[in-house]
Amino acid sequence: MSVKKPAHRPPPAMEFEAMGAPGNGGLPTLTLHASETPARRRAALLKALRARRIPGRLLYRSAGQARRWLDYHGAWSPSRTDPSLGALYRRAARETVTEMAAEMAAEMTDGAEGGPLPLLIGLGCGGGVKDAEVLQALANGAGGGLAYAPVDASPELVLRAAAEAVRRVPGVALHPLVADLSAEPPLSRWFQSWPGFQQGAGPPPSATGRRRLFTAYGLLPNMHHRAFPRWLAGLAGPGDRLLISANLFAGAAADASNTEFSNTEISNTEISNTDVPKNLVAGILAQYDNPLARRWYAGCLSELGIPGKAYHFLIESLPLADLPLAGAFQIVVRARLKASVRIQPGGPGAGGEEIVYQAGETLAVFHSNRFTAGTVRLLLEQAGLAVTRRWIHPSGEEGIFACRNP
Repeated sequence: MSVKKPAHRPPPAMEFEAMGAPGNGGLPTLTLHASETPARRRAALLKALRARRIPGRLLYRSAGQARRWLDYHGAWSPSRTDPSLGALYRRAARETVTEMAAEMAAEMTDGAEGGPLPLLIGLGCGGGVKDAEVLQALANGAGGGLAYAPVDASPELVLRAAAEAVRRVPGVALHPLVADLSAEPPLSRWFQSWPGFQQGAGPPPSATGRRRLFTAYGLLPNMHHRAFPRWLAGLAGPGDRLLISANLFAGAAADASNTEFSNTEISNTEISNTDVPKNLVAGILAQYDNPLARRWYAGCLSELGIPGKAYHFLIESLPLADLPLAGAFQIVVRARLKASVRIQPGGPGAGGEEIVYQAGETLAVFHSNRFTAGTVRLLLEQAGLAVTRRWIHPSGEEGIFACRNP
């Protein structure tokens, strides 16, 4: 790989700025976090491409990639194809909202009216279907008006999530944000800019302030499995809750058939160095090696200027190196180049740095981590989050974890 250096550096980015949303059907203007301003995006892109890696956000950011992902997700995601898994997400939402409402009611002073409902913050909101179901659960509670912040690196997906929220719960206040979550962006100033929100110094929040309910559905498998939970733990304040989902494999999970637990110790069998059966891996690989998945990966490479004839995909399972005893592996998608290619990150004729890859080099395109349920709990608790409940699908291949700061 060779690199030609630009003659100048990009200007610094503001922390927040407004982003136009033409044709958004009356939805509010998007807020653009500094992690998604043009200068930051370019810097992150160059850093990743120099390391022979495609930034994860590029798989979703453009309107074309968002649509390709939605097509793939709708056809292959178990939450969309298995009604029982969708029901499990709705159950987790209802039970978490009920617990939060009971806790807030118990903290109110005698004779005080119920406080405003928690703010729902959908991290990596995608199309917003699961978040909308959480909003519907919140809408059944007592208190003030609803507010929802869909957060994603893709403006298209943020707008889709906002529209889905309004369709399910008319009148919900929207605070849409475009941000690169893989950069672990600081979001505290954004939270404090919301009308009616007060960041308290400690529990319980005031009756005029709000707790927050975070969803992080489908992010843990694609983020760094240690850094991302620590970032999540830093977001949650006193009284806040998080709902975090993870793709699992049931081969080493002794209790995968259980649907929930409360304050149960992790069994030794859950974190043993158990080999994953080959037929189980083959079934999981099929979720990532299919025509719609390949179309999604290829769309990202095409937008970078890498034609399909210049590479072939390698899609395989590999051990997760730093978790040798925790029953974990990784699905990895790479593009091996059959010919040399030149990438102009700013687009043809934009000038600046040009990156050249030679035939035989590989580019990391996508990865998805698989853990046992016990390993997920271990990672979350090591990050400082208390796992209060979990809902594991009977297949053992997906779970939702309710967390809070201890």
